[in-house]
Amino acid sequence: MKTLYYEIHVTTDPPADEAEAERLARVAKGLQFHQAKLFMQKGDPHNLDAFYTARTVSLADAQFLTYRFVRTLRALGVNVRRYKVEDTIVDTKVEGGDPWGLLDTAAPVE
Repeated sequence: MKTLYYEIHVTTDPPADEAEAERLARVAKGLQFHQAKLFMQKGDPHNLDAFYTARTVSLADAQFLTYRFVRTLRALGVNVRRYKVEDTIVDTKVEGGDPWGLLDTAAPVE
């Protein structure tokens, strides 16, 4: 199957406060990333993750965007916990429908 796009995810420690969250959102936007509005709780209630995402149709661009964003965050003193690049081959939003017929309301549910 053909790659539709690459989606980049970067996970960091949470911002210390709302001002830092806004500053990092501006940094992310300037580097073609979006700060996710949700924080994911893992284990201890005070151990939250911040998420940033970006999309591109080129693997070379995905590598460049990831490298530049992670290096920038680290230079700003942000602890980057993880980054990953996903290869998307099916997305009903992009393909303008339901290529596998899984969302068709007329289809029987087994």
